Amino acid sequence: MRSRCACVSVAIDSLYFQPRQNRSAESDGLRGTIDVRNPEREANYYLWEQSVDGVPSVSADTSFNFRAVASDEFYNGRRVTSYQPYLDVRVRPGQLVRVRQ
Repeated sequence: MRSRCACVSVAIDSLYFQPRQNRSAESDGLRGTIDVRNPEREANYYLWEQSVDGVPSVSADTSFNFRAVASDEFYNGRRVTSYQPYLDVRVRPGQLVRVRQ
């Protein structure tokens, strides 16, 4: 039996910049941070892509970074706040950051 999935586009509510969460001062700098509301009663999976000054945070040939992917299993129907899809990517003031969900 084949399962069917309806693709639903969920918009990012806001993009802002905060220090890395749950780390010491040695990991200083800002990280791209998003808020999003997850729709209820739907099993969703999310993929985030981020670029800084036009350079993707993850390239096709990298062996160290991975694409940020998550299921909504634990936050179905809730508002997700202060999520940092790319914890290891520091952002400096003045840089152009694009996050796609």
